[in-house]
Parts: sequence; C-alpha cells; structure tokens
Amino acid sequence: MDRITSTCDNQKQLLQAKDASEKIYKVLDLIRVKYLDIPMICKYRRYEFEPELNEDTVWLVHNFDIEYGKFQRAQSQVSDFLLKIQSFEPRVKSYLDELTYAKTLSDLSNFNALIRFLRHKYDDFLNEKDLKRKQPQRKDEIQIARQNKIPEFIKFCFLESGQYQENLQAKKLAHEPPEPKVSPLTICSDYVNDVYQKPLDLLQTVCFYAAVELSS
Repeated sequence: MDRITSTCDNQKQLLQAKDASEKIYKVLDLIRVKYLDIPMICKYRRYEFEPELNEDTVWLVHNFDIEYGKFQRAQSQVSDFLLKIQSFEPRVKSYLDELTYAKTLSDLSNFNALIRFLRHKYDDFLNEKDLKRKQPQRKDEIQIARQNKIPEFIKFCFLESGQYQENLQAKKLAHEPPEPKVSPLTICSDYVNDVYQKPLDLLQTVCFYAAVELSS
C-alpha cells in the first residue's frame, strides 16, 4: 500500500511539474510574441497561468528570460570571435566545442582570459573593424520616427516610460496601459506614408521606439 501511495504521489508531482512548465511557456509567449508587459499579464491574463503559477512566479520568469537573453548575446559574441580566429588558427575549434557546454554568464566569463590572449597574439591578423558589430543608427532612426509622429501613435498602445518604470518598481499595475478602441492595424492607416509604407513596418518602428524610450 505504501508503495502504491508513493507511486501515485510521484505521478501527481510529475503532472504538476508538466502543467507548470506549460504555463511558463505560455507566459514567455505572452511576453515575447504578443509583447504584453508583466502588469498587464498579471491583471488581464491570470487565467492563462493560474493556478500553477502566481504573480511572483511570473515576475521570476520575466527576470530569468532577460538574463537568458544576455547570456545568448554574450555567447554569440564569443562564438563569432572564435570563429574569426579559427579561420587562420584551426586549433581554436576545441574552444568552440567547449563553448557549447556553457550554460551561464559565469561559464562564459571563463573565456575572457582566452579572448584577451588571442586578441594580443593575433592582433596583426585581425581586422578590428570586422569584429566590432556595427551599431544601429539609433539617433537617425529616432529622429525619423519623431518626424513621422510615431510618439503620437505610441500613446494609443503603450504607457509612458515613466509610468511603466513605476509599475515595475511597485510590482503592480499602478498605471493601466491604454486600451485602443480599434485594432493597432486600423490606427496604422492614419500614419502610413512614404517612409513607412506597410502597416507591419510601422508597427515594428512603434515597438522599436517604445523600447528605446524605456531603455533611455
């Protein structure tokens, strides 16, 4: 009887873990694909993650997702550099193989000394201009966006950056995001022009401008 009870408990735990995992993927979908902020998810989409997750857990998923994004960017930079070196130093392949086992930013920090050494040793072979990722012309893009009334569009769909930051700091919906009476695609028709000829291009610019405002 004890064995049967133990087996049933284990199966129940496995099912609960599976349900929680599915809800985590759902939260990530809401963040990454549907571009919803955490206060909005916690207030209007609770039915999509409860009861397996709670509000604190959703914030943890959000924070871990940000950290994982940092890890992916750092790993990509290390990989690009080693691939560049490998073109004239094949022995670097072993380090590229080791890179696949890195799982955290701490793991990637173990490559810092190696990268400094390789930069110094092969400085004559490296074209630094090729290695430095070209920075986007953010100032020009922002100026063009402002000239085409993108900030005016954003007010229909997003909170102001200060209000969003207050929501994050308070971990609650102190300011509610605007709720457009019509679809953003419908609003696009008033802003499509020679610069932004397609509604999708316009929406991408709106999201880009909003992200820059939040990061500034």
